[in-house]
Amino acid sequence: MYGWCGALLPSLRISDIFVPTSALSEEGTSAHYLPPTASFDQSLQNALIETLTSRGYRPKQGPIWTTDAVYRETREKIETYGSRGVMAVDMEYAALRAIAAFRQVSLAAVMLVSDELFHQEWASRIAHKSFRADSQNLLDRLCAFIRSGEVIPL
Repeated sequence: MYGWCGALLPSLRISDIFVPTSALSEEGTSAHYLPPTASFDQSLQNALIETLTSRGYRPKQGPIWTTDAVYRETREKIETYGSRGVMAVDMEYAALRAIAAFRQVSLAAVMLVSDELFHQEWASRIAHKSFRADSQNLLDRLCAFIRSGEVIPL
C-alpha cells in the first residue's frame, strides 16, 4: 500500500517516508474483521523496509492512528496520541491491515508525509507541485521494486 499521512510529532516532517509498525484504529472497518489484539505478519513489511534502506531511503517507523473522521482530528487527540508515541495519522491503514490479516495475505505499507499536525496551525504541502513530484517519484520507484521482484518474490 502506498499513501499519504499526517505527522503528529516533530520527528516526522513533510516529505519524510513513513512505514507504520502498528495501528490505532478509530475507523469503522477494522472491528468487523478482527479483534484489536490480532497479530499481523510483518515479513513483507520487513522486506519493504530492507528494500527502501538498501536504495538509500531512510524510512521512519512507528505507530499510526487511522481515522475516517477527518473533522475529529482534534488538537487534543493529536497531542494525546503524539504523547503516547503515535507518529502519524491516515484514513486507511488500520482497515487494510485488518482485512489483510482476515484474508491471511501479507500487507506492507509506505507513506509519504503530506502535512504536519503538531503545529498550532495545520501545515500542509498536498497542493504543492514539489510534494506531488516527490510523491510520484516515490510511487514510481515502489512500482519498479515490485516489478523487479525486490520487494515481493515473484
